[in-house]
Amino acid sequence: MHDVAELLDHIKAAGITLTYSSEGDKLIARPTSAVTQEMVASLREHRGAVISALCSGTIQSEAELRNMVWEVFPDRENLPVPPPIPGRDPLVHCGTDKARFFRGNWREAWPRDFERRICVRA
Repeated sequence: MHDVAELLDHIKAAGITLTYSSEGDKLIARPTSAVTQEMVASLREHRGAVISALCSGTIQSEAELRNMVWEVFPDRENLPVPPPIPGRDPLVHCGTDKARFFRGNWREAWPRDFERRICVRA
């Protein structure tokens, strides 16, 4: 491999995912069984340039991520809705009052500041 772009294209074409871990300063290739000795030698030779190429695509802010998503999905109104999970209410989240109420703990789900008033009709 002569340049970094060619090396990264060759690695991608081989189905290898290459990531950089700043902890331990490591290049990680998965699956390792697909990595050849030639690739290892080229990665060692161009290590600095490969790391800078991998890190240049790092998302720096939430706004940058949002802009990338808007470019990929310009028509956000017609995005596919994920299918519902059978037997699960999508509005019930773990630990919420609704979940506790329907689990049978309705006394715990009852509002704490609720005052019970008895109305007597004459």
